[in-house]
Amino acid sequence: MVTARYVKHIKGRGVTVQIAEGVFGFIEISEITDEISGNVVKHLADKSIFSARVIDLDKNGKLQLSTRESVLDDQKWKEIRPEGTSIRF
Repeated sequence: MVTARYVKHIKGRGVTVQIAEGVFGFIEISEITDEISGNVVKHLADKSIFSARVIDLDKNGKLQLSTRESVLDDQKWKEIRPEGTSIRF
């Protein structure tokens, strides 16, 4: 888990966030929220600073994050993380 700050929207892809000085990550549109929303990017932009979970690294080593409620919840994460045991994942 990390604290992230909204930086900018990459149209059609997601948002860039800052995690620490000089450390940036990316949240794909599908990883912003579990809720149905007409504008998921606005959901993060309005918060400005929020919790996120590191879920992967892209091929260039950039952190991939999620702010979905099901991923942030520790109990649910134990079931759905890549090395977890949930058949639904």
